[in-house]
Amino acid sequence: FEFACPMSTEGGLQRQFYEMLMDSQWWSADQLRNHQRSQLSQLLHHAKANVPFYEHRLDAVLMPSGDIDWNRWRDIPIVRRQDLAEHRSAIQATQVPPGHGATESYRSSGSTGTPIEITVNGLVTLVNTALRWRYHSWNSLSWAEPMVIWQLDAQASPGGIVPLGPWGPKWSPESTGVSWGVGKDIDTETMASFLTDSRSAYVNRGPKAMHVFALDCERLGLRPSFDAILCQGEACDESDREAFHRVFGARAVELYSAKESGHIAHPCEHGSLHLAEEAIFVELLNEAGDPCEVGETGDVTVTPLYFTAQPVIRYQLGDMAEYAPPCACGRKSRVLG
Repeated sequence: FEFACPMSTEGGLQRQFYEMLMDSQWWSADQLRNHQRSQLSQLLHHAKANVPFYEHRLDAVLMPSGDIDWNRWRDIPIVRRQDLAEHRSAIQATQVPPGHGATESYRSSGSTGTPIEITVNGLVTLVNTALRWRYHSWNSLSWAEPMVIWQLDAQASPGGIVPLGPWGPKWSPESTGVSWGVGKDIDTETMASFLTDSRSAYVNRGPKAMHVFALDCERLGLRPSFDAILCQGEACDESDREAFHRVFGARAVELYSAKESGHIAHPCEHGSLHLAEEAIFVELLNEAGDPCEVGETGDVTVTPLYFTAQPVIRYQLGDMAEYAPPCACGRKSRVLG
């Protein structure tokens, strides 16, 4: 998948990227590393040439010949949340590569600190959507079933519910399931009734808010039933999973992502949280700044490969994680514990 790509053919490109992901999930560790380095090389050269913030920060790895000294990768200074806030203007690219799409800005939720403004280019959305479809396939989610996205500002509609159309890829004949956007402030009885009447199979919402909804339904004797809760925005723990299964008969499918970096990791059919290594380079660093071993907790440090409007190279999210042993599913992407 080339770094420069034509957004004018977005539909075909999205299918192409998804199909690449379905193939690359079985790549060897060496193939994944080589893909990452190919994309990282282009990202570094782009940032050096077009982003004032990185004019000299990459000098340790960028040779005068244009080659990359990968042995000095960890000499690149860490970027922190404060840098994004204080150097907002300097970290914006003066131009993005041809075909990387229009840019838009939004603010992070501030779940790991002070909210900051993020600028993304259109290719990022395309890549994240393709990654989302892959984890749907890994977890046997059917695009033919109804889906509720319960975190939208949908209050303009009666009851705070708005139709959003099919939620699977447009090119797939399976994408016949409707989706609904539901406002955050809908009451428990109305929501439980809607889930039952719409025969929704999936609900997309943060796990803690969904846990509260489960306990409220249990208290009121309401029993909407569905297949899966697609959790994002915060960690889903065993108490959340137990409540979802007890009250709704539902499983939890957890997505790890951040607005500053896009999708980071997805669960496979075994429940292992695989890094999305085709789209992001993740480092777990200990207190000394060295890579963590399996089972050692470290700072999550990310370099998303397709963020070209506002590159974040070696950005510490503020999360802590550890590597888990390789998954029995056979995929070679690294696993988070």
